[in-house]
Amino acid sequence: MKDKIKIIYLPTFIMTKSRWLIREMNYFEKNSDFEIHELCDFLFPRARKLFGDTYKSKKIFTFKKFPNWKNYVLNVQQKCIREGKKLVILSELGKYPWQGFNLRYVLAHRFLKQHQIDYYECHAAGIMPGRAYKKNYLNYLRFIKIFKYWGYLLIRLNEVLASFFGILLNLKPKGIFIAGNFFKKQIENLKIARGIELISFNSWEFSSTLNEKKNDVYQSTRKYAVFINRSSPKIQADGQLLHWPNVHETSEKWYPALDNFLSYLEKIFNLEIIIASHPKSKEEGRVDYLGNRTAVLNRTEELTRGSEFVISRDSTALAFAIAYKKPIFLIYSNETKRDVTTFNGINTMSDYFKTKPINIDESVSESQIKSIKNFDEKLYENYKTDFLTSNSKNRNYQIILEYLNK
Repeated sequence: MKDKIKIIYLPTFIMTKSRWLIREMNYFEKNSDFEIHELCDFLFPRARKLFGDTYKSKKIFTFKKFPNWKNYVLNVQQKCIREGKKLVILSELGKYPWQGFNLRYVLAHRFLKQHQIDYYECHAAGIMPGRAYKKNYLNYLRFIKIFKYWGYLLIRLNEVLASFFGILLNLKPKGIFIAGNFFKKQIENLKIARGIELISFNSWEFSSTLNEKKNDVYQSTRKYAVFINRSSPKIQADGQLLHWPNVHETSEKWYPALDNFLSYLEKIFNLEIIIASHPKSKEEGRVDYLGNRTAVLNRTEELTRGSEFVISRDSTALAFAIAYKKPIFLIYSNETKRDVTTFNGINTMSDYFKTKPINIDESVSESQIKSIKNFDEKLYENYKTDFLTSNSKNRNYQIILEYLNK
């Protein structure tokens, strides 16, 4: 395979260690001629401060200026022509028809089109979208209030402009690796997307569960459940990159309520709850702000596989719970309700699974808690095909390499 194609992978922002692992870069490294280009320093400079350090690998190249990247890619293209290789860009910069955060993304896509360099996108959200609010117009007033934050509004306007010019210039990926029938149908129904090949794919988390050689289970001396932690409110959330206003939970209220709720679950089910750390937090060992419970980093899948059930507010890592058929406890707080988008997403998912999300600021009966463990396996299977996978026979790196080497 290494002799046929040259792959340049463009991550959304930073190729961190956790992203390297979940994006199966170690398999690409073994099975293909590939390299990774970080472009955020000229596409979206603020991302560097938020997302942390680049994973240490000779395969990762960071470009500070647009002309430097263009010249490098053109040199790679000429080298591929001499060696009889096909140069392919695998991009997470946009999700067609969305071109990116600003017009610089359009320039990057236009450069690829001008020089006839094929690029493919990966649409692998890994979680169902929240349903749109249609009839309750009071909900729209919350968004209007949010729009007083000019930084956020400016970024959204730049996104609209980028998408408009992308459509105007007919900037399309050659193909889209897409996970889930729901998302596939959305693209198929877009007239402007005609001519783009759709390749069946998996969410990255679900793809990891297809590794037959990976049988690791977290070793614990007693039965346990898993809480999938987020970076916020303790650490700045990704939404701050977009100047999203601070409408999420506060540490002063969220963590004490969460600690009490986790203790309640431990008492009901006679087990311990282990914290699956968010990669950005880098937390391992005892976590003092969550009852001194054990936190484990970069092992969410193994934790989930051996758990009794999973607790989360919302996370793409819930794909592991779906794959391994674990009950899911969706939680929120009174503060969460102020965030229309997040609260909408939680309710959408709970409605799909015919369960009721739990407000950790309110008392919940033991019978209601126990009832959530009785989930509908058929709904889990439906969720997999709707939102997680369109090709459960192969892992994502295999799908990509087999398709590109046809």
